Amino acid sequence: MTIHFGDSTSITTATGLGAKIGQVLSTIKTDTDSYSQSSESVTGFVSNFSQSITTTGSNKVLITGHISIDTNSGNYYNSIGVLLFRTDTEIGQGDSNNNRRRVHVAGGANAGYYSGNRGPESVPIHFLDSPSAGTHTYRVKLGNQYAANVTLYVNRGGSDANSITRPVTSSVLTCTEIIV
Repeated sequence: MTIHFGDSTSITTATGLGAKIGQVLSTIKTDTDSYSQSSESVTGFVSNFSQSITTTGSNKVLITGHISIDTNSGNYYNSIGVLLFRTDTEIGQGDSNNNRRRVHVAGGANAGYYSGNRGPESVPIHFLDSPSAGTHTYRVKLGNQYAANVTLYVNRGGSDANSITRPVTSSVLTCTEIIV
């Protein structure tokens, strides 16, 4: 069986998968954050939402999870970019395309629709990284994709009314070492 990875490498073995899981480390963010952002700006790293892992050799790291996001924007076309980082290097982003921001994933396109009266949207995080051996910290930043000042939220909606219809959520980041 041969497993092909996105970085053009592969594992071939006659006895099955041939790869093993070395370690699984995970963090859950249960608190909420808000980031006041200027037009088309990027936040700092989201607080309390990172996971470090130490790898050896040419092992890979599968980063999975989700982040719950929203904005106070009243414009239905305002998306929030999720930028994935290995320590300080952005990874897993789309190809360059003119003036468009390169992000790992975007969500919240309906965020702010009708003045922020919904709950947060959970968007997936999923990337197979091929780092060098050593300790790596995986974390995210958020990008205001809108040409106006807005507030971006993590684990809560744009409306924070004290109501059962306004949930507080969690976000999860898991790193799995794949031994190759």
